[in-house]
This record gives sequence, structure tokens and C-alpha cells, in this order.
Amino acid sequence: MVGPRMLLATLMASVVVVVPPVGASATRVDPVVQAPDATGDVRIFHRADGLSDGQRRTIDASAFTVTPVGDEGDLRFAVTIARVTGSHRFDQMVFVRLVPPAGSEATWETQIGFSPQKPDWAYATRYLDDTGRYRNCEPLVSQTSGGTELSLDVPVKCIPPQEAAIRVELLTGRFRTDANPWSRDRVPVPGTFDLR
Repeated sequence: MVGPRMLLATLMASVVVVVPPVGASATRVDPVVQAPDATGDVRIFHRADGLSDGQRRTIDASAFTVTPVGDEGDLRFAVTIARVTGSHRFDQMVFVRLVPPAGSEATWETQIGFSPQKPDWAYATRYLDDTGRYRNCEPLVSQTSGGTELSLDVPVKCIPPQEAAIRVELLTGRFRTDANPWSRDRVPVPGTFDLR
């Protein structure tokens, strides 16, 4: 016959406690912005020679997301493209603008730019108004994942506290120069978003 102490010891031995590793997240964070984009809609600038059409179409975007990262209010801006190229002849560039909603008279704006070919040249700048006052988040470093996803983590100080519309544009060209681009793709992001 099994006594109460033996029964309790048997029950305790059969309990398995799963403890997540230190630093592991118990829950997955969902994007606060998700915008799919139709593929095959890259605009080719035929007057600019030097790249094949295949190279120009590598920026064909299929999705854009904004996801919270960390505990400070930082955000990860990510775009999925057709292919990240290893070519040194051109840069694949992502530009994101956070602007006041249509019809607003506000003059603030945040400008974000990054390229997988020059990951440590990424930037984010929040212009507080049209008087030249701004908050600069630089240097930043962009990331590439799976050969198709480009992302940049932007500190909260460069995220506007106001509700914002989002404009997303991708180009092939030369990052952080005035050189003319070879192609362009735009991701429509309908609506406005409170990103703080």
C-alpha cells in the first residue's frame, strides 16, 4: 500500500516545469503596421542606362511592416523585396517618410533611409517643424534577413508623437547621393497610425 508521503513524492517527481531561457520572450510582438504590395509594379527609368532590367526589378516590394522592438518604444521598419543583390554597381534603397495626415497644417516630418549595400549609412531624422529644429538618430545600422527582408530599428526619439501617415519608396541608385535612380517601387500604406 502506498502511503501519503510516497504518493506526494511520486506526484512531485512527475511534474515538469518549463522555464524559458533568460532573455527569451514569452510572447511574439505583432506588427502595428502591415501593408502588402503587389509585385511586378516597379517603374523602370529607361533614360538611365547602366543596369539590366533584372537588376532594376530587385527592389520589387511585396510587404512592409512596422513592429515594436525593446522596451523603450523603438520601432523596426521592414520591407520584403524580390532579392538583395551583392552587386557593388548600385544600391537598393528604402526611404520611409512619416508625415502629418492629409489636410493637416502641421509641418513636422520624419525621414528614414537605409540600404543593404551600405548598412552603416542608415539614418532617421525627425524634423519638429519647418524652422529647422530636428532630432537626429544617426548612426544607425540596417539589417538583412533571408536575402529578401531589409529592416532598420529606429529609436523612439525619431518617432513622431503625433498620428502619422506613412510613405514608402524603394529605389535603385547610389545611396546618400544626388545621382539619378534607375528604378522605383512604392508601397501604399493606407490610413494614419499612432506609432508611439
